[in-house]
Amino acid sequence: PGWVAKAQVTHQLSGYDAPLGSIQSAPSPDTGLSTVYANKFTGLTRANSADVYLSGPFSLLGREHELVVGASASNSHWKGKDYGSPTHANGKVVDFWNFDGNFAEPDWGAPTYINDLTTRQSAGYMTSRLSLADPLNLFLGGRVANYKLRGTDDSTETGRLVPYAGVTYDLNENFTAYASYTDIFMPESYNRDRNNKLLEPSEGKNYEGGIKGEFFNGRLNTSLAYFEVHQSHRAEPDAEYNAAPTNPSVGYASKGIEAKTKGFEAEMSGELAPGWQAQAGYTHKIIRDESGKKVSTWEPQDQLSFYTTYKLKGPLDRLTVGGGARWQSRSWQELYNRYKSKNEEFAQEAYWLVDVMARYQVTENLSATLNLNNAFDKKYYTNIGFYNTAYYGDPRNVMLTTRWSF
Repeated sequence: PGWVAKAQVTHQLSGYDAPLGSIQSAPSPDTGLSTVYANKFTGLTRANSADVYLSGPFSLLGREHELVVGASASNSHWKGKDYGSPTHANGKVVDFWNFDGNFAEPDWGAPTYINDLTTRQSAGYMTSRLSLADPLNLFLGGRVANYKLRGTDDSTETGRLVPYAGVTYDLNENFTAYASYTDIFMPESYNRDRNNKLLEPSEGKNYEGGIKGEFFNGRLNTSLAYFEVHQSHRAEPDAEYNAAPTNPSVGYASKGIEAKTKGFEAEMSGELAPGWQAQAGYTHKIIRDESGKKVSTWEPQDQLSFYTTYKLKGPLDRLTVGGGARWQSRSWQELYNRYKSKNEEFAQEAYWLVDVMARYQVTENLSATLNLNNAFDKKYYTNIGFYNTAYYGDPRNVMLTTRWSF
């Protein structure tokens, strides 16, 4: 009684066929002529995975506890080709000042780089919740992981133990204090340095502590947490190498970096009053390397979000309206300017995004929702650094969704 067994098997195919074209260099001041850089990336990944576990209660020393025991295995085969030496029928020179974005796709020719990687992973895991006293629970667990990468690169890790420990204490009927610790182990299968060598696995430790609150019989939940992540071999882009668009792939610092992340977050979600739902969150974090310098600075140090919906009453009780906003602080990244042979800062200033929505319950089973995202059409960047390029975030957009439930 109370014990559950679950098994899950997944088979997935994912592929890509991505031709890429971009202006390669600044136009000549005299003629306005520039050149086009072109590359194509194709590939297919076949992945199979399985997971099985048992969970349920057990009694020990007069108290009831919980136990989960399981195992997982996966196999993934990735075959990819890069075409970095295309032939252009009419050359690759363009008149930049009169360029309309259209350019004939070249003859890609033979692949200039081939990836053929098979990744096999297996693990056994166990976690338990031990009820030491009415207000006190101890969580202990661990995962023994095996990792093997074969093909273009080889990497093996056998019997790696990833432990986990946590404790919760009920301060009263509303608040619970908690603390947790876990190891970090993330093998690399893709990111490489400028010499095309696979990066070492990212390793480290994660600490977290905080307090959680529950109100109105669970309808409203709050949390406040402090966290630290101590990480070695963290992937960090090689800015100078990536500044040259003719390089075949994005490069990373060969041994990664030693990094320490410190931060805190506060969250609230639930029902504030009948028909009124709300959620809000604030996160602050700073990532520094072993010398104390800030890294991964394109990740914002501060983020704030809040969202609310209200279901109208009376003759309009089929209608729900809502909206919210997202804010993030200034972020930046040092990019290597190969023309000036030095690093320069590229920044995204702090910005707000506002979203609104309306949902109408057409029938008992059918609903329709209209979302207006980025309502004020704010222009902002979501990513920079990939070959010294920047990407705009989504402009104002509208989406109509219908849902049938039964």
